[in-house]
Amino acid sequence: MKKSTIHRILFVLGIALGIAFGFAARAYADTYTPPEFLSRPPALPASYAASRALRLDLHEALKIAMRQHLGLVVQRKEVEASELAVLEAKWGLYEPSVSSSIDFGSTPLWSASTGIALPTGGRIDIGAGGAFAGDGGAALSLSFTQPLLRGFSLDLMIPRYSILTARIASKKQQLALEISAAGVIEETESAYWDVVYALYSHEVTMKSRQLAADTVTLVERQVAAGMVSPSELANAKSRLAQTEVSVLRSTQSVEQSWDSLRTILVLPHDQWDRPLLPTDRPTFTPRAPTSAEAAYATALKHRADLAQTELSLEESALARRKEDNDALPQIDLGIHTSVEDPSASNGWTRATTGVISLSWTPFGKQRSLAKKQSRIRREIELTSKEAQLQGVWNGVRSAVRGDAASTQDLLAASQSRAAAVISLDLETKKYINGGSSNLDVANVQSSLASAELSELGALIAYERAQTTLYQATGQLLAQRHIDLQVVR
Repeated sequence: MKKSTIHRILFVLGIALGIAFGFAARAYADTYTPPEFLSRPPALPASYAASRALRLDLHEALKIAMRQHLGLVVQRKEVEASELAVLEAKWGLYEPSVSSSIDFGSTPLWSASTGIALPTGGRIDIGAGGAFAGDGGAALSLSFTQPLLRGFSLDLMIPRYSILTARIASKKQQLALEISAAGVIEETESAYWDVVYALYSHEVTMKSRQLAADTVTLVERQVAAGMVSPSELANAKSRLAQTEVSVLRSTQSVEQSWDSLRTILVLPHDQWDRPLLPTDRPTFTPRAPTSAEAAYATALKHRADLAQTELSLEESALARRKEDNDALPQIDLGIHTSVEDPSASNGWTRATTGVISLSWTPFGKQRSLAKKQSRIRREIELTSKEAQLQGVWNGVRSAVRGDAASTQDLLAASQSRAAAVISLDLETKKYINGGSSNLDVANVQSSLASAELSELGALIAYERAQTTLYQATGQLLAQRHIDLQVVR
Protein backbone atom coordinates (compact mmCIF):
# COMPACT_ATOMS: atom_id res chain seq x y z
CA MET A 1 0.00 0.00 0.00
CA LYS A 2 1.33 3.43 -0.91
CA LYS A 3 2.37 5.85 1.84
CA SER A 4 -0.07 8.46 0.58
CA THR A 5 -2.95 5.97 0.92
CA ILE A 6 -1.86 5.07 4.43
CA HIS A 7 -1.70 8.77 5.35
CA ARG A 8 -5.23 9.31 4.02
CA ILE A 9 -6.54 6.37 6.05
CA LEU A 10 -4.84 7.62 9.21
CA PHE A 11 -6.16 11.11 8.58
CA VAL A 12 -9.75 9.85 8.20
CA LEU A 13 -9.41 7.68 11.31
CA GLY A 14 -8.11 10.69 13.25
CA ILE A 15 -11.09 12.78 12.21
CA ALA A 16 -13.47 9.95 13.08
CA LEU A 17 -11.92 9.53 16.52
CA GLY A 18 -12.09 13.27 17.11
CA ILE A 19 -15.77 13.38 16.17
CA ALA A 20 -16.49 10.35 18.33
CA PHE A 21 -14.71 11.94 21.26
CA GLY A 22 -16.58 15.17 20.72
CA PHE A 23 -19.95 13.41 20.73
CA ALA A 24 -18.95 11.41 23.80
CA ALA A 25 -17.85 14.53 25.65
CA ARG A 26 -21.03 16.36 24.66
CA ALA A 27 -23.17 13.44 25.75
CA TYR A 28 -21.30 13.34 29.04
CA ALA A 29 -21.80 17.08 29.49
CA ASP A 30 -25.51 16.65 28.89
CA THR A 31 -25.78 13.84 31.42
CA TYR A 32 -23.23 15.03 33.97
CA THR A 33 -24.82 16.40 37.09
CA PRO A 34 -22.51 17.61 39.83
CA PRO A 35 -23.30 16.66 43.42
CA GLU A 36 -25.71 18.95 45.19
CA PHE A 37 -23.04 20.79 47.13
CA LEU A 38 -21.28 21.72 43.84
CA SER A 39 -24.40 23.20 42.27
CA ARG A 40 -23.67 26.54 43.94
CA PRO A 41 -20.53 28.51 44.89
CA PRO A 42 -18.84 27.46 48.15
CA ALA A 43 -20.00 28.92 51.44
CA LEU A 44 -18.03 30.14 54.44
CA PRO A 45 -17.76 28.01 57.56
CA ALA A 46 -20.41 29.00 60.08
CA SER A 47 -17.87 30.60 62.42
CA TYR A 48 -17.00 33.36 59.88
CA ALA A 49 -19.12 36.43 59.18
CA ALA A 50 -20.21 36.55 55.56
CA SER A 51 -20.65 40.34 55.82
CA ARG A 52 -16.87 40.78 56.24
CA ALA A 53 -15.88 38.39 53.46
CA LEU A 54 -13.88 39.51 50.46
CA ARG A 55 -15.79 38.03 47.53
CA LEU A 56 -13.63 37.24 44.52
CA ASP A 57 -14.28 35.71 41.16
CA LEU A 58 -11.28 34.21 39.41
CA HIS A 59 -10.87 37.07 36.94
CA GLU A 60 -10.79 39.65 39.74
CA ALA A 61 -8.24 37.57 41.63
CA LEU A 62 -6.02 37.52 38.54
CA LYS A 63 -6.35 41.30 38.11
CA ILE A 64 -5.29 41.86 41.71
CA ALA A 65 -2.33 39.50 41.32
CA MET A 66 -1.21 41.19 38.10
CA ARG A 67 -1.41 44.58 39.76
CA GLN A 68 0.08 43.83 43.18
CA HIS A 69 2.42 40.84 42.85
CA LEU A 70 5.76 42.16 44.04
CA GLY A 71 7.82 40.16 41.55
CA LEU A 72 5.84 41.64 38.68
CA VAL A 73 6.13 45.13 40.15
CA VAL A 74 9.91 44.76 40.08
CA GLN A 75 9.95 43.33 36.57
CA ARG A 76 7.79 46.15 35.22
CA LYS A 77 10.40 48.56 36.56
CA GLU A 78 13.09 46.53 34.81
CA VAL A 79 11.13 46.71 31.54
CA GLU A 80 10.84 50.47 31.98
CA ALA A 81 14.57 50.72 32.65
CA SER A 82 15.38 48.64 29.56
CA GLU A 83 13.22 50.92 27.41
CA LEU A 84 15.12 53.90 28.78
CA ALA A 85 18.38 52.08 27.99
CA VAL A 86 17.38 52.05 24.31
CA LEU A 87 16.90 55.83 24.39
CA GLU A 88 20.18 56.16 26.27
CA ALA A 89 21.98 54.22 23.54
CA LYS A 90 20.46 56.46 20.85
CA TRP A 91 21.39 59.66 22.63
CA GLY A 92 24.79 58.23 23.45
CA LEU A 93 25.49 57.92 19.73
CA TYR A 94 23.73 60.92 18.27
CA GLU A 95 23.58 63.57 21.00
CA PRO A 96 25.52 66.66 19.85
CA SER A 97 28.50 67.71 21.92
CA VAL A 98 29.55 71.31 22.56
CA SER A 99 32.84 72.54 24.02
CA SER A 100 34.53 75.92 24.46
CA SER A 101 37.68 77.32 26.04
CA ILE A 102 39.43 80.62 26.78
CA ASP A 103 43.20 80.99 26.90
CA PHE A 104 44.24 83.88 29.19
CA GLY A 105 47.77 84.23 27.78
CA SER A 106 49.46 87.38 26.57
CA THR A 107 46.96 87.35 23.74
CA PRO A 108 43.63 86.10 25.05
CA LEU A 109 42.14 83.46 22.71
CA TRP A 110 38.79 81.81 22.53
CA SER A 111 37.56 78.63 20.84
CA ALA A 112 34.28 76.75 20.54
CA SER A 113 33.26 73.56 18.77
CA THR A 114 30.31 71.26 18.29
CA GLY A 115 30.12 67.78 16.86
CA ILE A 116 27.59 65.08 16.08
CA ALA A 117 27.84 61.41 15.12
CA LEU A 118 26.17 60.10 11.97
CA PRO A 119 24.19 56.85 11.51
CA THR A 120 26.94 55.70 9.14
CA GLY A 121 29.50 55.74 11.95
CA GLY A 122 31.00 58.99 10.71
CA ARG A 123 31.20 62.32 12.49
CA ILE A 124 30.90 66.00 11.68
CA ASP A 125 32.69 68.62 13.78
CA ILE A 126 32.39 72.38 13.45
CA GLY A 127 34.82 74.73 15.22
CA ALA A 128 35.51 78.42 15.55
CA GLY A 129 38.17 80.41 17.34
CA GLY A 130 40.17 83.55 17.44
CA ALA A 131 41.58 86.34 19.54
CA PHE A 132 39.56 88.74 21.64
CA ALA A 133 41.45 91.69 20.17
CA GLY A 134 39.74 93.27 17.20
CA ASP A 135 42.73 92.70 14.88
CA GLY A 136 43.58 89.21 16.15
CA GLY A 137 41.87 87.31 13.36
CA ALA A 138 39.37 84.45 13.50
CA ALA A 139 38.98 80.97 12.05
CA LEU A 140 36.16 78.56 11.20
CA SER A 141 36.61 74.83 10.54
CA LEU A 142 34.48 71.95 9.31
CA SER A 143 35.64 68.35 9.60
CA PHE A 144 34.07 65.12 8.39
CA THR A 145 35.37 61.61 9.14
CA GLN A 146 33.93 58.34 7.96
CA PRO A 147 35.18 54.79 8.67
CA LEU A 148 35.29 52.63 5.57
CA LEU A 149 35.95 49.18 7.04
CA ARG A 150 36.11 48.81 10.81
CA GLY A 151 33.14 50.53 12.39
CA PHE A 152 31.05 50.52 9.18
CA SER A 153 28.64 48.21 7.32
CA LEU A 154 26.33 48.86 4.40
CA ASP A 155 23.24 47.84 6.38
CA LEU A 156 24.39 50.21 9.19
CA MET A 157 24.13 47.42 11.79
CA ILE A 158 27.73 47.86 12.94
CA PRO A 159 27.54 51.63 13.56
CA ARG A 160 24.23 51.10 15.38
CA TYR A 161 25.45 48.09 17.37
CA SER A 162 24.84 49.60 20.81
CA ILE A 163 21.28 50.60 19.89
CA LEU A 164 20.44 47.19 18.43
CA THR A 165 21.78 45.31 21.45
CA ALA A 166 19.83 47.63 23.77
CA ARG A 167 16.64 46.90 21.78
CA ILE A 168 17.23 43.16 22.01
CA ALA A 169 17.79 43.45 25.77
CA SER A 170 14.56 45.43 26.10
CA LYS A 171 12.58 42.83 24.14
CA LYS A 172 14.04 40.05 26.26
CA GLN A 173 13.06 41.91 29.41
CA GLN A 174 9.49 42.27 28.14
CA LEU A 175 9.39 38.55 27.40
CA ALA A 176 10.74 37.83 30.89
CA LEU A 177 7.82 39.82 32.27
CA GLU A 178 5.41 37.75 30.19
CA ILE A 179 6.95 34.51 31.43
CA SER A 180 6.70 35.64 35.05
CA ALA A 181 3.14 36.89 34.56
CA ALA A 182 2.07 33.52 33.14
CA GLY A 183 3.64 31.83 36.15
CA VAL A 184 1.77 34.16 38.51
CA ILE A 185 -1.49 33.42 36.69
CA GLU A 186 -0.95 29.69 37.07
CA GLU A 187 0.01 30.14 40.72
CA THR A 188 -2.99 32.38 41.44
CA GLU A 189 -5.45 30.03 39.78
CA SER A 190 -4.01 27.09 41.70
CA ALA A 191 -4.33 28.96 45.00
CA TYR A 192 -7.85 30.10 44.10
CA TRP A 193 -8.96 26.52 43.41
CA ASP A 194 -7.25 25.40 46.62
CA VAL A 195 -9.54 27.78 48.52
CA VAL A 196 -12.54 26.46 46.61
CA TYR A 197 -11.54 22.89 47.40
CA ALA A 198 -10.97 23.68 51.07
CA LEU A 199 -14.38 25.35 51.44
CA TYR A 200 -16.26 22.60 49.63
CA SER A 201 -14.29 20.00 51.57
CA HIS A 202 -15.36 21.69 54.78
CA GLU A 203 -18.98 21.43 53.64
CA VAL A 204 -18.55 17.72 52.93
CA THR A 205 -16.95 17.24 56.33
CA MET A 206 -19.80 19.11 58.00
CA LYS A 207 -22.30 16.93 56.18
CA SER A 208 -20.46 13.82 57.35
CA ARG A 209 -20.59 15.19 60.87
CA GLN A 210 -24.33 15.76 60.55
CA LEU A 211 -24.84 12.22 59.25
CA ALA A 212 -22.83 10.88 62.18
CA ALA A 213 -24.92 12.99 64.57
CA ASP A 214 -28.15 11.70 62.98
CA THR A 215 -26.85 8.16 63.40
CA VAL A 216 -26.21 8.82 67.11
CA THR A 217 -29.77 10.12 67.50
CA LEU A 218 -31.19 7.06 65.73
CA VAL A 219 -29.11 4.63 67.81
CA GLU A 220 -30.18 6.40 71.03
CA ARG A 221 -33.81 5.81 70.08
CA GLN A 222 -33.11 2.19 69.24
CA VAL A 223 -31.27 1.65 72.52
CA ALA A 224 -34.15 3.26 74.39
CA ALA A 225 -36.57 0.93 72.57
CA GLY A 226 -34.40 -2.08 73.34
CA MET A 227 -33.74 -2.77 69.68
CA VAL A 228 -29.91 -2.67 69.89
CA SER A 229 -27.33 -3.00 72.62
CA PRO A 230 -25.74 0.09 74.26
CA SER A 231 -22.41 -0.82 72.65
CA GLU A 232 -23.87 0.31 69.34
CA LEU A 233 -24.31 3.78 70.82
CA ALA A 234 -20.67 3.88 71.88
CA ASN A 235 -19.60 3.04 68.36
CA ALA A 236 -21.83 5.75 66.89
CA LYS A 237 -20.49 8.37 69.31
CA SER A 238 -16.93 7.34 68.48
CA ARG A 239 -17.68 7.91 64.80
CA LEU A 240 -19.16 11.34 65.65
CA ALA A 241 -16.02 12.27 67.58
CA GLN A 242 -13.90 11.35 64.58
CA THR A 243 -15.94 13.64 62.35
CA GLU A 244 -15.52 16.44 64.90
CA VAL A 245 -11.75 16.12 64.50
CA SER A 246 -12.17 16.15 60.70
CA VAL A 247 -14.17 19.38 60.97
CA LEU A 248 -11.40 21.05 62.96
CA ARG A 249 -8.78 19.95 60.45
CA SER A 250 -10.86 21.12 57.50
CA THR A 251 -11.25 24.52 59.16
CA GLN A 252 -7.47 24.75 59.50
CA SER A 253 -7.12 23.81 55.82
CA VAL A 254 -9.46 26.66 54.90
CA GLU A 255 -7.35 29.12 56.89
CA GLN A 256 -4.14 27.85 55.29
CA SER A 257 -5.58 28.11 51.77
CA TRP A 258 -6.70 31.68 52.51
CA ASP A 259 -3.20 32.65 53.62
CA SER A 260 -1.66 31.17 50.47
CA LEU A 261 -4.00 33.16 48.25
CA ARG A 262 -3.56 36.32 50.33
CA THR A 263 0.21 36.01 49.90
CA ILE A 264 -0.01 35.74 46.13
CA LEU A 265 -2.47 38.64 45.93
CA VAL A 266 -0.24 40.68 48.30
CA LEU A 267 -3.24 41.82 50.33
CA PRO A 268 -2.53 44.48 52.98
CA HIS A 269 -1.94 43.06 56.44
CA ASP A 270 -5.03 44.77 57.81
CA GLN A 271 -7.11 42.76 55.31
CA TRP A 272 -5.82 39.36 56.37
CA ASP A 273 -8.50 38.88 59.00
CA ARG A 274 -11.19 39.05 56.30
CA PRO A 275 -12.32 35.64 55.05
CA LEU A 276 -12.00 35.02 51.30
CA LEU A 277 -15.07 33.79 49.50
CA PRO A 278 -14.63 32.63 45.89
CA THR A 279 -17.71 33.16 43.77
CA ASP A 280 -16.62 30.90 40.91
CA ARG A 281 -17.01 27.15 41.05
CA PRO A 282 -15.34 24.47 38.98
CA THR A 283 -17.42 23.39 36.00
CA PHE A 284 -17.15 20.86 33.24
CA THR A 285 -17.23 22.22 29.71
CA PRO A 286 -16.28 19.65 27.06
CA ARG A 287 -13.41 20.69 24.87
CA ALA A 288 -12.22 19.24 21.60
CA PRO A 289 -9.18 16.94 21.82
CA THR A 290 -5.83 18.46 20.95
CA SER A 291 -3.03 16.53 19.30
CA ALA A 292 0.47 16.83 20.67
CA GLU A 293 1.74 17.94 17.26
CA ALA A 294 -0.81 20.77 17.01
CA ALA A 295 -0.08 21.88 20.58
CA TYR A 296 3.66 21.83 19.88
CA ALA A 297 3.19 23.98 16.78
CA THR A 298 1.22 26.45 18.89
CA ALA A 299 3.96 26.45 21.52
CA LEU A 300 6.63 27.21 18.92
CA LYS A 301 4.58 30.20 17.83
CA HIS A 302 3.56 31.63 21.19
CA ARG A 303 5.96 30.62 23.98
CA ALA A 304 7.85 33.61 25.33
CA ASP A 305 10.86 31.57 26.48
CA LEU A 306 11.41 30.31 22.93
CA ALA A 307 11.19 33.88 21.67
CA GLN A 308 13.79 34.82 24.27
CA THR A 309 16.10 32.12 22.94
CA GLU A 310 15.70 33.42 19.39
CA LEU A 311 16.61 36.90 20.59
CA SER A 312 19.69 35.52 22.33
CA LEU A 313 20.74 33.83 19.08
CA GLU A 314 20.12 37.09 17.21
CA GLU A 315 22.21 38.92 19.80
CA SER A 316 25.10 36.46 19.51
CA ALA A 317 24.97 36.62 15.70
CA LEU A 318 25.19 40.40 15.92
CA ALA A 319 28.12 40.10 18.33
CA ARG A 320 29.91 37.80 15.90
CA ARG A 321 29.43 40.34 13.13
CA LYS A 322 30.89 42.97 15.43
CA GLU A 323 33.90 40.77 16.17
CA ASP A 324 34.46 40.15 12.46
CA ASN A 325 34.22 43.87 11.78
CA ASP A 326 36.61 44.69 14.61
CA ALA A 327 39.18 42.39 12.97
CA LEU A 328 39.22 44.56 9.81
CA PRO A 329 41.81 47.30 9.28
CA GLN A 330 40.81 50.72 10.48
CA ILE A 331 40.55 52.88 7.36
CA ASP A 332 39.00 56.30 7.86
CA LEU A 333 38.32 58.97 5.30
CA GLY A 334 38.60 62.53 6.56
CA ILE A 335 37.89 65.90 4.98
CA HIS A 336 38.83 69.13 6.72
CA THR A 337 37.90 72.62 5.58
CA SER A 338 38.95 75.81 7.34
CA VAL A 339 38.27 79.45 6.75
CA GLU A 340 40.62 81.88 8.43
CA ASP A 341 41.06 85.66 8.74
CA PRO A 342 44.62 86.03 10.03
CA SER A 343 44.40 89.81 10.13
CA ALA A 344 41.93 92.52 9.40
CA SER A 345 43.93 93.65 6.34
CA ASN A 346 44.47 90.34 4.50
CA GLY A 347 40.86 89.11 4.33
CA TRP A 348 39.61 85.53 4.54
CA THR A 349 41.53 82.50 3.29
CA ARG A 350 40.17 78.97 2.80
CA ALA A 351 41.92 75.60 2.84
CA THR A 352 40.56 72.10 2.28
CA THR A 353 42.45 68.87 2.90
CA GLY A 354 41.58 65.19 2.59
CA VAL A 355 43.06 62.48 4.77
CA ILE A 356 42.96 58.69 4.69
CA SER A 357 44.22 57.04 7.87
CA LEU A 358 45.05 53.39 8.36
CA SER A 359 45.65 51.30 11.46
CA TRP A 360 45.90 47.53 11.54
CA THR A 361 46.96 44.70 13.80
CA PRO A 362 48.57 42.36 11.27
CA PHE A 363 48.74 39.19 13.38
CA GLY A 364 45.30 39.54 14.95
CA LYS A 365 45.85 36.74 17.47
CA GLN A 366 43.57 38.27 20.08
CA ARG A 367 40.79 38.67 17.53
CA SER A 368 41.31 35.13 16.29
CA LEU A 369 41.05 33.67 19.77
CA ALA A 370 37.97 35.78 20.50
CA LYS A 371 36.30 34.48 17.31
CA LYS A 372 37.02 30.87 18.31
CA GLN A 373 35.45 31.49 21.70
CA SER A 374 32.47 33.10 20.03
CA ARG A 375 32.03 30.10 17.75
CA ILE A 376 32.09 27.75 20.74
CA ARG A 377 29.53 29.87 22.57
CA ARG A 378 27.33 29.78 19.46
CA GLU A 379 27.49 25.99 19.36
CA ILE A 380 26.57 25.87 23.05
CA GLU A 381 23.58 28.16 22.42
CA LEU A 382 22.35 26.00 19.54
CA THR A 383 22.70 22.84 21.61
CA SER A 384 20.87 24.50 24.50
CA LYS A 385 18.08 25.47 22.11
CA GLU A 386 17.70 21.84 21.01
CA ALA A 387 17.51 20.78 24.66
CA GLN A 388 14.93 23.48 25.29
CA LEU A 389 12.81 22.30 22.35
CA GLN A 390 12.97 18.74 23.68
CA GLY A 391 11.74 20.02 27.04
CA VAL A 392 8.91 21.94 25.38
CA TRP A 393 7.89 18.87 23.37
CA ASN A 394 7.87 16.73 26.52
CA GLY A 395 5.90 19.34 28.46
CA VAL A 396 3.35 19.74 25.70
CA ARG A 397 2.80 15.99 25.40
CA SER A 398 2.36 15.73 29.15
CA ALA A 399 -0.13 18.62 29.18
CA VAL A 400 -2.13 17.12 26.30
CA ARG A 401 -2.27 13.75 28.05
CA GLY A 402 -3.28 15.38 31.32
CA ASP A 403 -6.01 17.38 29.63
CA ALA A 404 -7.46 14.29 27.96
CA ALA A 405 -7.21 12.19 31.12
CA SER A 406 -8.92 14.82 33.28
CA THR A 407 -12.26 14.16 31.58
CA GLN A 408 -11.98 10.42 32.14
CA ASP A 409 -10.98 10.93 35.77
CA LEU A 410 -13.97 13.18 36.35
CA LEU A 411 -16.35 10.68 34.76
CA ALA A 412 -15.00 7.85 36.91
CA ALA A 413 -15.20 9.98 40.07
CA SER A 414 -18.79 10.98 39.26
CA GLN A 415 -19.82 7.35 38.78
CA SER A 416 -18.10 6.38 42.01
CA ARG A 417 -19.94 9.10 43.91
CA ALA A 418 -23.30 8.10 42.42
CA ALA A 419 -22.67 4.50 43.47
CA ALA A 420 -21.73 5.64 46.98
CA VAL A 421 -25.02 7.54 47.30
CA ILE A 422 -26.98 4.43 46.36
CA SER A 423 -24.92 2.30 48.74
CA LEU A 424 -25.58 4.65 51.64
CA ASP A 425 -29.31 4.65 50.94
CA LEU A 426 -29.42 0.85 50.84
CA GLU A 427 -27.23 0.47 53.93
CA THR A 428 -29.40 2.90 55.89
CA LYS A 429 -32.56 0.98 54.99
CA LYS A 430 -30.88 -2.28 55.98
CA TYR A 431 -29.87 -0.77 59.30
CA ILE A 432 -33.40 0.45 60.00
CA ASN A 433 -34.67 -3.06 59.28
CA GLY A 434 -32.02 -4.61 61.52
CA GLY A 435 -29.92 -6.03 58.70
CA SER A 436 -26.84 -3.89 59.33
CA SER A 437 -24.89 -2.17 62.07
CA ASN A 438 -24.18 1.50 62.66
CA LEU A 439 -20.50 0.69 62.01
CA ASP A 440 -21.43 -0.48 58.52
CA VAL A 441 -23.46 2.68 58.00
CA ALA A 442 -20.55 4.81 59.22
CA ASN A 443 -18.19 3.10 56.80
CA VAL A 444 -20.53 3.74 53.88
CA GLN A 445 -20.94 7.37 54.98
CA SER A 446 -17.17 7.73 55.02
CA SER A 447 -16.98 6.18 51.54
CA LEU A 448 -19.54 8.70 50.27
CA ALA A 449 -17.59 11.62 51.72
CA SER A 450 -14.39 10.33 50.12
CA ALA A 451 -16.17 9.86 46.78
CA GLU A 452 -17.54 13.41 46.90
CA LEU A 453 -14.12 14.83 47.68
CA SER A 454 -12.60 12.75 44.89
CA GLU A 455 -15.13 14.15 42.42
CA LEU A 456 -14.45 17.66 43.66
CA GLY A 457 -10.72 17.09 43.22
CA ALA A 458 -11.27 15.66 39.73
CA LEU A 459 -13.38 18.66 38.74
CA ILE A 460 -10.73 21.11 39.95
CA ALA A 461 -8.04 19.00 38.26
CA TYR A 462 -10.04 19.38 35.04
CA GLU A 463 -9.85 23.16 35.41
CA ARG A 464 -6.13 23.01 36.18
CA ALA A 465 -5.42 20.72 33.24
CA GLN A 466 -6.60 23.37 30.81
CA THR A 467 -4.48 26.00 32.54
CA THR A 468 -1.46 23.69 32.30
CA LEU A 469 -2.09 23.17 28.58
CA TYR A 470 -2.40 26.91 27.96
CA GLN A 471 0.83 27.44 29.90
CA ALA A 472 2.64 24.73 27.93
CA THR A 473 1.55 26.24 24.60
CA GLY A 474 2.22 29.86 25.59
CA GLN A 475 -1.43 30.94 25.39
CA LEU A 476 -2.20 31.57 29.05
CA LEU A 477 -1.93 35.37 28.96
CA ALA A 478 -4.12 35.63 25.86
CA GLN A 479 -6.71 33.18 27.16
CA ARG A 480 -7.00 35.09 30.42
CA HIS A 481 -7.15 38.43 28.56
CA ILE A 482 -4.16 39.86 30.45
CA ASP A 483 -2.61 42.94 28.83
CA LEU A 484 0.70 43.67 30.51
CA GLN A 485 0.95 47.06 28.80
CA VAL A 486 -2.33 48.20 30.40
CA VAL A 487 -1.80 46.75 33.87
CA ARG A 488 0.76 49.17 35.27
